[in-house]
Amino acid sequence: MPPCACGGADAWAQFKEGSEEGKEFSQLLQKHFPAKFKKVRFPASSGYGIKAVSREGTERLVGAALEYALAHGRKSVNLVHKGNIMKCTEGAFRCAQLARSSTGCPGANHVVQ
Repeated sequence: MPPCACGGADAWAQFKEGSEEGKEFSQLLQKHFPAKFKKVRFPASSGYGIKAVSREGTERLVGAALEYALAHGRKSVNLVHKGNIMKCTEGAFRCAQLARSSTGCPGANHVVQ
């Protein structure tokens, strides 16, 4: 199995399958969140990842993408999220809502002029 390849100073944690940290996290999950742990189908061979996603960070990222597009004469911006499966992280702050509030664009398919 290749090593986890995530970098940067993001607020995240990864626990590789089979590692001591992974085993400790699995035990913590089992002890403190037993209903969630029951949903892990193969806990002995599972790795875990946790990330913190904030409204402010999402607004900063979407705003930077829109500013870049305007500064570089782009005609459109595609904002993609995994809100259908990541309801409490990516899905909590819909890109289209943030785009509308940042630029006044009426919808997700709006063309930047």
